[in-house]
Amino acid sequence: MLSEALEHDTAQRHEFLDRSCANDSDLRAEVDLLLAHRVSPTLDVMEHCAADAARLRSEVIPSETRIGPYKVVREIGHGGMGSHFVSL
Repeated sequence: MLSEALEHDTAQRHEFLDRSCANDSDLRAEVDLLLAHRVSPTLDVMEHCAADAARLRSEVIPSETRIGPYKVVREIGHGGMGSHFVSL
């Protein structure tokens, strides 16, 4: 149902879902929720996650930053999807 709905433009999608879900309000609510969380028609979910990871990786955590009871001293390494810090 979701993939079929995505084949329609916004105006046609509403009409398609009205017809397809008919009296099944639970189905309609689920499809509407999935459509609301759709990131972008040009990015799939994995591309969106990778873009988020790259954006977060570019953020530098300055020395002396406190994370809960810990104080960041310095970065000791990074790779994959994370960074590792020395903390006190």
